[in-house]
Amino acid sequence: MIQRSGLGRAAAYFPSSHVLEVFLADTRLELLTGDQEVWVRAGQAWGMFAKRQKTVMVCAKCGRSQQVPCMQCQAPLRSRQHIVADFLIGAHTELRADQLLTRDRGYYSTYFPNLSLVLS
Repeated sequence: MIQRSGLGRAAAYFPSSHVLEVFLADTRLELLTGDQEVWVRAGQAWGMFAKRQKTVMVCAKCGRSQQVPCMQCQAPLRSRQHIVADFLIGAHTELRADQLLTRDRGYYSTYFPNLSLVLS
């Protein structure tokens, strides 16, 4: 499913709007508008993610932890960051779709445990 606001981005991959329309019909993808329940679920998952984030980096070789500041603003760097869109995708799929094709099993399994994943 593609959010209506993402249609312009999706259209960039097709030579014409007609080809995009045929693709959507053939794959039975639907265009949807925003959904408050999805936004709330995404916010809950984002909150869990934000609470779990550590402000230290750990050396893979020796295991020593240290705080590493951003060279520009001095805010602590974190090892891995997800953007809000990741949480919207997970929440939307969990609530409105059958399954999600992904390479990132750990992230989606952690924050969306009811989500059916197809791993690529």
